[in-house]
Amino acid sequence: MDNNSIRKFIDLLSYENWDDVFQENNVNIIFNNFCNTYLRIFYASFPTKKIQESHKPKPWLTNGIRISCAKKRKLYVTYTNSNDPNYKVYYEKYCRVLSTVIVVANKVYFEELILKSTNKSKTTWNITNNGNTTNNIATMNINKNSISNPLAIANAFNTYFSSVAGNLIKNSFAKNSINRDDPLTLKEEF
Repeated sequence: MDNNSIRKFIDLLSYENWDDVFQENNVNIIFNNFCNTYLRIFYASFPTKKIQESHKPKPWLTNGIRISCAKKRKLYVTYTNSNDPNYKVYYEKYCRVLSTVIVVANKVYFEELILKSTNKSKTTWNITNNGNTTNNIATMNINKNSISNPLAIANAFNTYFSSVAGNLIKNSFAKNSINRDDPLTLKEEF
């Protein structure tokens, strides 16, 4: 509902001729005529829209887990309206058991998926990456330069991460100022 549809609703109500509603003597018929007219205007002003869920179904979510989740929701409503401390303990235990079952079902599903596949590394990659292999980085600032070439960005990451270990070793030698080539110095250190 937005302001335009509300304005349309008010305008249609104000232009409606209500004489045909009150022509009858029976109160039930008058009420039904009023409801019919009112609802016709309402649905003309505020049409219903069907919205489809866009989430992907979870294949590891079994029917038993769905039933248990529905029961958990009912237990939560009862738990919030109850003053019984034992019910809280029962609800929390039920939640822990359900969480464990969900984790195990998820793990078993993906392990079976990997075992059944012919290309195990590709299947593992798709599972960990959720099938999303798109590059979302459009531009990146490297050495105060804005770069949008994906290959240049990948090379910059590669250069940075391949030099991290060497830089750590250099900084470690500089801080300790120990001659690493002298075996006696190394023995004293340990």
